Amino acid sequence: MIYFLIKNILKFYFWGMLDISVRNLENIPEKGPAILVANHPSLLDGLLMVAVMKGRIYTFAKAGVFNSKLKMLFLKVIGGIPVGDAKDNKNAMIEAKQLLEKNKLLLIFPEGKLNDKPDLLPFKSGFLRLAVKCNAPVVPVAIIGTEKALSTGQFFPRPSDIYISFLDTIRFSIPGVRIDKKELQNHTEEVRKKILQKINVMRSIYGKC
Repeated sequence: MIYFLIKNILKFYFWGMLDISVRNLENIPEKGPAILVANHPSLLDGLLMVAVMKGRIYTFAKAGVFNSKLKMLFLKVIGGIPVGDAKDNKNAMIEAKQLLEKNKLLLIFPEGKLNDKPDLLPFKSGFLRLAVKCNAPVVPVAIIGTEKALSTGQFFPRPSDIYISFLDTIRFSIPGVRIDKKELQNHTEEVRKKILQKINVMRSIYGKC
């Protein structure tokens, strides 16, 4: 209940402040689990995705950003799964797996940190391991413009044009077939390239944003 109250407040605030264009939201499966995989140009991205999605989503978030009890409470209320800077985030992965097994939607930013540059950083393969393990489809998401709305060091967003596009769903899991390390890397790069290609197309249409 509190989640959807916050969601509506965010929606009211963002739509009043920003010019947001969302494309192909119907690519998200209506039933069953799914992993949304997006680029991460701004701290605004997670909250913006909460606002534009029809249902509830859960997402990994750096615990260091929520450096107080109040901030951490807010993170948990909006579906955040805190992760540390260390490589071992076993508990976060267990929680994510449990959510997918309950047919929830999980948002992951596989670059692992903010990146407002034209190119994308290498993607970490954790999202694909989860997709295979939980037989969950992957929905790539391309975001442009949020880095202008809320750049590093800003506290409040400024008026900007933002474009979000949900790409076609991809399934990597084949019953009874294991994906080896090389295939894992190749498929991870495949998702990265799809998002980057879409970002470049969006920039060519809408400008540099």
